[in-house]
Amino acid sequence: MGDIFKAFPKLTELSLDGRCDFKYFSGISNAGNATYERPDEYIPRQKSITDFLELETIIFGWSFVVDPDMVRYCLRRVPKLKEVSLHWNESLSAPLLHDSIGHLERITILNTAHGGFQDAMAQVAEMLPNACLK
Repeated sequence: MGDIFKAFPKLTELSLDGRCDFKYFSGISNAGNATYERPDEYIPRQKSITDFLELETIIFGWSFVVDPDMVRYCLRRVPKLKEVSLHWNESLSAPLLHDSIGHLERITILNTAHGGFQDAMAQVAEMLPNACLK
């Protein structure tokens, strides 16, 4: 994320595809550090998705696996984020999306008809009226 931020700090839309782990996405080594928020202590980190202060839309490609910690600790902290598009996977859940990014204007979930995700998609449709299932 650091290289992208350095080149385009005022980006409003970002498409990501390919491999990316939590450390690269969040700028910290593990999710345990993400919950550690003490204003009087500094935790060093690299640039991350949360540094894009103008970012309104994130589109995750089919090969980008969005994990729960990315949703829980990163996406919710992008200040101007309005829309997310992602491919569903078995590690995600409707309650996670509801609690972490349910405030967004639009959440587009792709590949919902594949992989036996029908029950999960029914729960998403019930819990997230701002979700668009494709």
